Amino acid sequence: MAVLGALPPGVRCRPIREADWQGVVDCLCRGFPKRDRSYWIQALTRLAQRPPVAEFPQYGLALEKADRIVGVVLTLYTRYPGQEGDEVRCNLSSWSVDAEFRPYGAKLVTTILKRRDVTYTNISPAPATLKANWALGFRPFTTGQFAFLPAFSSAQRSCRVLEARPDLAEMAMMSDSERYILSEHSALGCRSLICIATEQRFLSY
Repeated sequence: MAVLGALPPGVRCRPIREADWQGVVDCLCRGFPKRDRSYWIQALTRLAQRPPVAEFPQYGLALEKADRIVGVVLTLYTRYPGQEGDEVRCNLSSWSVDAEFRPYGAKLVTTILKRRDVTYTNISPAPATLKANWALGFRPFTTGQFAFLPAFSSAQRSCRVLEARPDLAEMAMMSDSERYILSEHSALGCRSLICIATEQRFLSY
């Protein structure tokens, strides 16, 4: 099968470099026409701002033919402190391959999945890729939906909602990994909140 076999002559799979941004954005715009160029430039810029994780790709992998980007998958690697030491997780996204080269598109993902010491996720797969993701070994971690409706929740007098900041005393109530997640999301423009129900128990968002 072309999916599992070697790539044809002149086609190669390699890490995305900063010099590839133009070609990567062109490919992503062809695959996701509802997204404009600024959306993808912002995505690549945010990936560039993240500290690299070991030897893993900073942006993802590209499929290249005659110096032209014909396929892309973006990767987001993160190191999390675990009970038995640090663990690496990787979310795959924005898998786009030009029609002529789609028989070789899975090569992008299988190349990434070779590392058995990494936990892989794809939290926003396009509907058209669900069968391919299943064939590649991904399994759904939920089949439902989560709704957050605070207006229908009974209020607690002792409940406090605070915006997470490095100088906030309540940050000390959380583990290192939770503080890391909140600070990382805040740096990307997200609003990070801490909900404290008691002085011993808390929820973070």
